This record gives sequence, structure tokens and C-alpha cells, in this order.
Amino acid sequence: MALPSRLLVLALGLPASENPPPLEWRAPSSCPEPRVLVERVGRYLGRALRASDAEQVVGEADVVASNGRYIARFSLRSPSGTTSKTVGTDDCEVLGDLFAIELALAIDPTAAVEHLTAVEHSTDPKTMTRTARVSSLGGVTKAVVLGRPAGPSLGLRLDGGVLFGPVPNLAGGVALALALVYPRWRLETVGRYWFPGPARFDGPSNVGADISLGTVELRGCPAPSLGPVEFPLCVGVELGAMRGDPVGLEQPRVRHRLWLAITAGGGLAWRFHAHMALWIAGDAVVAILRPGFRVEGLGTVHTAAILGARAALGLEWRL
Repeated sequence: MALPSRLLVLALGLPASENPPPLEWRAPSSCPEPRVLVERVGRYLGRALRASDAEQVVGEADVVASNGRYIARFSLRSPSGTTSKTVGTDDCEVLGDLFAIELALAIDPTAAVEHLTAVEHSTDPKTMTRTARVSSLGGVTKAVVLGRPAGPSLGLRLDGGVLFGPVPNLAGGVALALALVYPRWRLETVGRYWFPGPARFDGPSNVGADISLGTVELRGCPAPSLGPVEFPLCVGVELGAMRGDPVGLEQPRVRHRLWLAITAGGGLAWRFHAHMALWIAGDAVVAILRPGFRVEGLGTVHTAAILGARAALGLEWRL
């Protein structure tokens, strides 16, 4: 190996190796020193940066000062190719943090997600301020990895699901939700419609009603997270109307009955894109008001069960 590479290894405080160091930082004297960048990458990885990491990826940064701002070109070289980006800010400390974060993610994404999350939860004011600024500068990269924006965001979700208990048999349905999403909790308003299901008498079997249900729910959810995955644990109150459409009657009259229930459940939201999350959830439904439908001369054709369950799969758009 050439002598300059060995000197750079020693200067950065990395273990001696036949490989060059995985970090090359060229910047004005007003910017963090290379040794500081090495420490930050190690902090985000949860271990010391090693010269052998260069076998996986090498990060390069060229920073220039211009009109009171710092412009940096970042490059990450790996066996699969090279990616580059140019960013600018008035604080070179922020550029150093962003470069350290991206290099840590390229070296070991799993470890970096865990330790970046710990850094984001820091209560140190300087760390919080710098992390927030890196969030706004790094944007997509950090938001996707950490699974949450720096502050509240709006979520619009469309999902499909199944419901058992309140309506006959197993009913399919759709839902539209508007959510206010914070880093550790969320507040939602959800509108749902469950498609009609057949409720019939044993005899005559062609007489009964088709039962459907429309609801609006307000619910709150603590939402712990691990990297890009959130785990909402929700409790809500649901109000709506159950509809019975008569079948096989000479003088059919559509009936509506009031529905009121409390719900509780959990799920996960995987933020796979800066503005998109995959939503999977399951809830228990406890009826407070149990609507029922009767046919004169034949009796009750359907009464909502006290306990029910539902599951949903959908996509959420984060604004």
C-alpha cells in the first residue's frame, strides 16, 4: 500500500489494515476535522469505524465555502456502483452530520437505524437542534430510515378489510382515514363502509334482509417505533348506522338502526417511502348499542353481536 494511505489511516485513528480508510473528508478549516467525522460515524453505527469497512463502501466529501454558505458533494462508492449528491447549507456542522449519517447507513443499515433512533430521542439541546436541521437537509434519507418526520404530519389512508360479528357472516369493506401523526402518537378520524351481507331465516330461506354498516370513528393511538416501522396501539369510539334491506317480502321497507361501539387494537405502519406507508391492523369491536332487525310474523333475522373483530390492509400517504 502507498505511504499516504497508511498515514491517513493513522491520522484518523483507525486500526492498521491493508485497506484504505472508508472516509475521505476534504473541507475548509472551519468545518469539522476528519477525526470528528470518524467519531460521528462510529456513534451512528454503535461501534468504532474500521479500515476494513472500505471493502463495503467508501464515502467521499468535497466541501467548498462560497458567499457564506458551504456546498458539499457527497459520493458513496461500493462494489455495486457510485451514488452522488450535492447539498448546501450555512452550517458545515450540519453537512458533517449528514455525511456521517449517510456513510453509517451505507456501511450497516440495521445498526445505523437503531443508533440513529437513539440519537433522535436525545434530550441534549445541541444534539436535538443539529438532528432537526439534518432532518430538513437530508430529507428523504433520514425520514425514511427513522420512520418519522421531525414534527407532526398529516396522513391520508385508504384500506380494505374484513369484519366479523356486527354484520352477518364475514363482510368486506373499505375505509378512508385522516390522521394527525406525531413521532410517538397519532389521532385519527376513520370513515368505514361494510358491504351488505345476507341474513336469512332457516325457513323460508329466501326471506330475510341484506345488512350493511356505515361508521365514523375517532381514535387515539400511542405509536412506538423501530426504525421505519411504527406500531400504533389504538382505542376509539365508533358511531354509525346499520341498514337492513328486506329480501323476499311483499311490502319491503328499508330500516336503519343506530350503531355505537368502542374499539381497541394494534397494527404496524411501515414507512417505505418519504411520503408512503404500508398499513396493517387488527381491532376488537365491542358493541354498546346492538341494532337488530325483525320481520313481522317470522321474528328476528339479525342482531349485531356484542363482540366482533376486523382486520385491514392499506396504504397511507404522509403529507
